[in-house]
Amino acid sequence: MRYYSQETGRGWYWLDLASYLLLSLALAGLLLQAPVSQQLPIWLAIGAGLIAWSLLEYLLHRYLLHGPPPFLDWHQAHHRRPRALLGTPTAISLSLILLLLFLPAWLLLGRWPASGLLFGIVLGYLNYSWLHQRLHQPGRPPAWLRRNYQNHGRHHQGREAGFYGVSSVFWDWVFGTRLTPLPSAQSQTLADRPPA
Repeated sequence: MRYYSQETGRGWYWLDLASYLLLSLALAGLLLQAPVSQQLPIWLAIGAGLIAWSLLEYLLHRYLLHGPPPFLDWHQAHHRRPRALLGTPTAISLSLILLLLFLPAWLLLGRWPASGLLFGIVLGYLNYSWLHQRLHQPGRPPAWLRRNYQNHGRHHQGREAGFYGVSSVFWDWVFGTRLTPLPSAQSQTLADRPPA
């Protein structure tokens, strides 16, 4: 699969985030126009979308990115070069989200709950994308990010399999892949850490 490259330039990387940010704003605008009778189902769907994203993030990372080739090969590039701008092209990720998540939700739940679900998933993805990028920047992370930083650093050490959740350790706890975080004394950034 040489025709697919995970590495993007800075512009394409930020365009991906901007695309999802614009989608979230468009969905927020749409949801504000929903009938009053749909407000509770929408809020429940947004919550379900946030939970669904965290589970999806965990499952994709554990079973796809640390699973079969070529996905494992692509993800190992991230472990070798954690500051490189690697990601799935927006056209692919957005198509998969729309076809595999939004369309079935629309058919099963209707327009408003499906839009709420998509909004929650997109918000979860934006949080994950920003957080993951921040965890790989040089310098000490702010105090409120230190636990995520220690957990993700432990994942990148690669000595034991675990900490597949980046934005949450909840599913690592549920599925038994939570590890002991890196000690606070190891304040070297993930960006400066030698490859695993």
